[in-house]
Amino acid sequence: MIFCTDSDLTAVAADVRHLVPAELDDWSVQRALAEEAVLRDLSRVWYGPAARARGIDPAAVPLDPSRLTSADIKPLAVLKSLEVVYGYLAKPGSREADGFERSADRYHRRYGEELNNIATAGLAYDWDASGVIETGETPTPRTPRRLARS
Repeated sequence: MIFCTDSDLTAVAADVRHLVPAELDDWSVQRALAEEAVLRDLSRVWYGPAARARGIDPAAVPLDPSRLTSADIKPLAVLKSLEVVYGYLAKPGSREADGFERSADRYHRRYGEELNNIATAGLAYDWDASGVIETGETPTPRTPRRLARS
């Protein structure tokens, strides 16, 4: 399942369109690597705990990407893709981080924040494989809590 396109990447980082090296036609390889990483991270951080809470063994019934909503995953996929793209462009072995490496680090941090938000808030997922995400399959909005001093 494709969660983001090169156009989605340029919507966040416009310069990435002009940075495609001559040996590549586009960023599809980097996007594929990023999407694999996103699915691994979602399996670990969100799906495992959510499946166990529903009485499902995540080892026996792994995360199925086709049951996710692309719109929910797109921000995460874009950030991870940009991290991979800028990491690909970074000059290896230099003592100081170049602009590409700094950009990769920035998108890595933003990706981590977005992944933590998903771990906390949850995702819409077609748990019963009906082809439709129903009310009970959407994340429950959580109301912010205030800490009270005692």
